[in-house]
Amino acid sequence: MASVNITSQQGRCSIVFNERRPKRPIAISSRPRSLSGPTVSEKDYQRDPELQAAIDSLFADTVHKDRTRLHRADIQHHIDRIVALGSRLGLNRVHPQWNIGTFKPLITTNTTGVTMDEVCTLQRFTFGQVRPSDLKVELGDSLQIRGPIPGVEGSAANSYMLENYFKFLESGLLGIMTPEGVYDTSEEEPGRLGVTFCGFKIRPVRTETQSLSLWRELLAEHNPSMDDEGVISFTFPKPLSATLNYIVMEPDLHMSLGGSGDLLVVQRRQPM
Repeated sequence: MASVNITSQQGRCSIVFNERRPKRPIAISSRPRSLSGPTVSEKDYQRDPELQAAIDSLFADTVHKDRTRLHRADIQHHIDRIVALGSRLGLNRVHPQWNIGTFKPLITTNTTGVTMDEVCTLQRFTFGQVRPSDLKVELGDSLQIRGPIPGVEGSAANSYMLENYFKFLESGLLGIMTPEGVYDTSEEEPGRLGVTFCGFKIRPVRTETQSLSLWRELLAEHNPSMDDEGVISFTFPKPLSATLNYIVMEPDLHMSLGGSGDLLVVQRRQPM
């Protein structure tokens, strides 16, 4: 489970997303590039042995033990070590060639409003916009998509979208919530990825007659904007912003710190 802190003039909240826990060790090759200047040949790049050891140690204490949402204090020593190595190796920057793609979260230290069992309220999950707000949801698999959205004609080259699957605890109904926005980078702040969210949609996963009827029975009365297919769309009156500060970016593994200092580790869904 992982999340991105976002802020607006109305205050701070978080976008939440979760991943399927890996059942075996993760082996990832890496070939870094920078915002500008010469690049390192993919075939010639080898991950620094000290960085490899630091990543192995972090994963041994987290994903290899099926621990993906943790208190930051529990792994702060890992974070500090990787921050120092990323800076020394010049990997603490956004590399445009490796930024685009589909990623799944592996680790987060964001625990605000979410239990270690991946349960939160619908209010926390949907920015307080979808009712009934006190419904409990269990978070499921998640994807983070950067760049043109697959299957969406005309999507921006710098699109940023999350696919967050979830289940209503009481009814067992499955849904998906998709915040949508764009990202930006800056030569002046090469480690920063800024994200601006314009809104989100929430919809049922199953659309056969019985499931859709149950979905509408649960939510339609409280959410009059729902369409005939059970989709609730919401546009933020003022865009919400998020910032990811990268401590390590490699082609297939990204590590960043949010505005509150929480760690987020994501892995490319299909390694390059």
